[in-house]
Amino acid sequence: MNSAERTHYWQQHIEHWRDTGLSGAAFCKQQSLSYHQFVYWRRKLEGTDDATDTERVPTSGFARVTQVAASPVSSDTDPEASRWHGHYRPACR
Repeated sequence: MNSAERTHYWQQHIEHWRDTGLSGAAFCKQQSLSYHQFVYWRRKLEGTDDATDTERVPTSGFARVTQVAASPVSSDTDPEASRWHGHYRPACR
């Protein structure tokens, strides 16, 4: 396969991928394509360095973390514990 044929081959696959709505990885698996070659050719043909598989779901790379108010353990919620001067100790039976 010469250079022009190879370019046409990947252009066809990338156009087909866009029509499917699948992620790049899922499309490559379905079509038995090398994902790394797919990304290489997609970047080459689109002329960008930042085209990644996550372009369909933009993320910052970080997960949002929220702090939740701590609730004290009580004998109502944990039968094995009882509150005693700010410390927890096993409930006496």
